[in-house]
Amino acid sequence: MTRTTRLFILAMALMVNGAAAAVAHVAMVQTVAREQLAQQVPARIVVNGPVVPGAVATSSCPGGKVL
Repeated sequence: MTRTTRLFILAMALMVNGAAAAVAHVAMVQTVAREQLAQQVPARIVVNGPVVPGAVATSSCPGGKVL
């Protein structure tokens, strides 16, 4: 083998290893991002308002008749 062939093979090996390392890095970054999103707790929504007892009695919901 000549010197240029060896240098070409070395360059190709370095390129392949670099590409594999880049793919592994991207996969790890995506995994960390997914784990962080999975650990987030959604905010609780609390609705406060005046209680109107007459509105419940006059609603058109057939819940009481069906049961």
